[in-house]
Amino acid sequence: MMESGLKTQNRKQIFSAKHLAEMFKPFPQSTAEENVALIKKADEADIPPISLKELKNMCRHNKAPGYDLITGQIMKQLPDLALRKLQYIINVCFKLRYVPRHWKTAEVIVIPKPGKPPTEVTSYRPISLLPIMSKIFEKILLKRLSKLIEERQLLPNHQFGFRAKHSRIDQVHRITDMIEKAFEEKKVCIAVFLDVAQAKSGMKA
Repeated sequence: MMESGLKTQNRKQIFSAKHLAEMFKPFPQSTAEENVALIKKADEADIPPISLKELKNMCRHNKAPGYDLITGQIMKQLPDLALRKLQYIINVCFKLRYVPRHWKTAEVIVIPKPGKPPTEVTSYRPISLLPIMSKIFEKILLKRLSKLIEERQLLPNHQFGFRAKHSRIDQVHRITDMIEKAFEEKKVCIAVFLDVAQAKSGMKA
């Protein structure tokens, strides 16, 4: 429904900048002492530099381009001289703890949700397409941070999401064990399950 009151199936008209701005509101900053302590602990670690071979392996031809229209195929065809420039930039970013502003600029497209009315804003899922260089940088950084997080035990034991060797089945077993233990000890056991509306759209790095 447009502001004029007319119905439309044009995605650009339905998903205006106003609606996107409402959806991507920044979260309030947390200054809890435990969060600050974790950040300081993680910030003390050195992030290993990337080699040219690792960078080449990260250049996949099947990734969708961002606003700059640079495709994965273009990245694969770059000569070593150009890739060494990118290698240097990424390693400097690791050292300075800095992400280039242009790498954080995304092109937002909208995908219709199956079975939803096409005239409603909530019937579409926004997808942010970052530049290929940003995707490469993030994938390399994720690999290094994941190793650092596990080695320094920066995550609590009950955190299973987005961790290697921590599946949903393992979490279900953990919860089941807690329930059975509570029953054996004749205690009250309460579980709260939350379904966050537009959870992926509301995430902010």
